[in-house]
Amino acid sequence: IFSLDQNCSTMLGFLWSVVVYSFFFVYYILKLLCFLILILLLLLWKHQGAILYQRHAPSRKRQLAYNPFPRVRTPSFYKLDFDDFFITTKDRVSIHCWLIRQPNPTECATVVCFHGNAGNIGYRLPNAYFMYRELQCNVVMMDYRGYGNSEGVPTEKGLVYDAESVLAHLLERNDINHNKIYLFGRSLGGAVAIDLAYRCCTRKLVSLSNDQVLVNDKKEMGHGQAASSSTNENNTQP
Repeated sequence: IFSLDQNCSTMLGFLWSVVVYSFFFVYYILKLLCFLILILLLLLWKHQGAILYQRHAPSRKRQLAYNPFPRVRTPSFYKLDFDDFFITTKDRVSIHCWLIRQPNPTECATVVCFHGNAGNIGYRLPNAYFMYRELQCNVVMMDYRGYGNSEGVPTEKGLVYDAESVLAHLLERNDINHNKIYLFGRSLGGAVAIDLAYRCCTRKLVSLSNDQVLVNDKKEMGHGQAASSSTNENNTQP
């Protein structure tokens, strides 16, 4: 009987040791995982700009000269009349822009295009040419700071400054109609366009979903007939 009790005590002690060591093992593993997750979150927070602003995509270099095809390097490929210029923002950053002009630039509307988070304005030239041809409007294209040939590093506040500076520059020009300036944004550019309209525009603001053409009425653009919507005619709003 004594031997049986001793064996039971030994077994219980062994099992208790296993439970205790297992508990501490799981505890330290969870502690290590929490530490690694914290480090990962800190790295994501520190480099969130590089994750959001894909300015080098799809090329390894962000400048327009490194775009892979001629049709996404310059409006000259489409034989368009355009003004290639730089503006300086309120925080002294130089921003690169194109103004693609119609033959009668002061008689038609001007659409300011704000592109998405990846790549420079060159990759949006086919879309700009479509707007130019179908809407018969001037098209303004600008690269955010850190994109394309623009200086600086992209930030949320910096993009606000870039958009405000472009609009201020357009209102100083005498070769466009100041009463027919429209803002168009896609993806990240949709947020930039809406923010700029909220801050600077006192006229009527129409907000559409981010994957639709901003202007779907050629009469409003100074022409005679309605234009079709981009992705879903049934959901396009006036």
